[in-house]
Amino acid sequence: MLCRERRGGDRGFTLLEMMIATAIIAAVIGLSMILLHQASSTTRVNMLQTHYEGRLQEALDDITMRIIETSPGKVSLFAYDLDGQRHTAITFPSARGMDGNYVLVDEMGIVSAVPHWQCIVVYAYHGGMVRRYEDYTPRSYTNVAYVTNVGAATMDVWDGSTTIQFNLDGTPMNANQKIEPILDQARRLFAHEEQEVGDPQVPPNPPDLLPVPPIYESLNPPLNLVIEAEIQVGIRGRETLVVRLDTSVLARNQN
Repeated sequence: MLCRERRGGDRGFTLLEMMIATAIIAAVIGLSMILLHQASSTTRVNMLQTHYEGRLQEALDDITMRIIETSPGKVSLFAYDLDGQRHTAITFPSARGMDGNYVLVDEMGIVSAVPHWQCIVVYAYHGGMVRRYEDYTPRSYTNVAYVTNVGAATMDVWDGSTTIQFNLDGTPMNANQKIEPILDQARRLFAHEEQEVGDPQVPPNPPDLLPVPPIYESLNPPLNLVIEAEIQVGIRGRETLVVRLDTSVLARNQN
């Protein structure tokens, strides 16, 4: 019986070679999956970052639009600590009515180029929410209004003659109040005046409930505020995404 010897080139893989090849392929696949997962996570975080930056921008636009419309001499800031962060309550009068329209008509029905103040507006943070608090109680608007206290459930605002009180949870106390949510999942609302050498500055917090000196009312120097807002979002359990955004607003309305 004749036996044909197999040539070396026709020899198959040994078990050791198969194991090495399998290990290499598994390592390549595993590394590819890790890189794919990391790329997917990065893309998702970037999309969330863009989404929440857009929401922050909308909230800051709401604040800056109304500050630009008011008089810089009537803007006041009140700093307070809550939920482990330093926040700022921003207070000023607005010529917008309860329907949101700008009012240029006085009590006699005469149209004027000078806005007629309709309400006191306060932007403040409480319980993961930034809200716009408005009070339309008739008043003279002669003095500067400002927050005097932010408590656990209520906020006090001095309008120059009486104290206004708001429920921080967003429930109006009476028919003269309107409260709108501006930003949920909020972590911080902070504002400070951008100092410029040589420029007259408006005192952010008049001491002892005293009105701003008349010189500031007459000069109405431009008020350059920097407003910062933050959102904190939980991602997959313990991971947390904190998105920050700030904007500058220049209030120089001479009305």
